[in-house]
Amino acid sequence: MTSSTPAEPSHVAHDDMEAALKQHGIVRVPADIFHYGGYRYTNIKDAIAEAKRNPGRHS
Repeated sequence: MTSSTPAEPSHVAHDDMEAALKQHGIVRVPADIFHYGGYRYTNIKDAIAEAKRNPGRHS
């Protein structure tokens, strides 16, 4: 029989990540993500161009 240790609560991992961001001077910035045809786009112009090339491929 093997024993397992419980996973850390998600808020602990989140706190560690926030501390690492602060330590390294990384700033979190909200960003829009556009979904079309099963793909994700961070640039709205790319999403619109794909929708024009392939109409009807709604996510």
